[in-house]
Amino acid sequence: MEFASGEFARVTPPGAIVFAVETPRSDGSVEVCCSDSAVFDSERCLREWVEARRGITGTTLRVPAYAVRAERILARREAGRARAL
Repeated sequence: MEFASGEFARVTPPGAIVFAVETPRSDGSVEVCCSDSAVFDSERCLREWVEARRGITGTTLRVPAYAVRAERILARREAGRARAL
């Protein structure tokens, strides 16, 4: 899976699930912490991983739903940059 130009591409399998750790920034945008985030191919794998994980809580969404969320994150980031100018 890759994320470029605000869109996910090459999602395998199509029903992949994203566990994303997002950190609020001082400018109101959100930063995705890639080292604490993961992608899973099944609900079972996600559940097993979450049960064994001891870390920051995150957001769990299927890729299409997370793509919408990512677009909003990018839009807020761009809005923050525009206000800074």
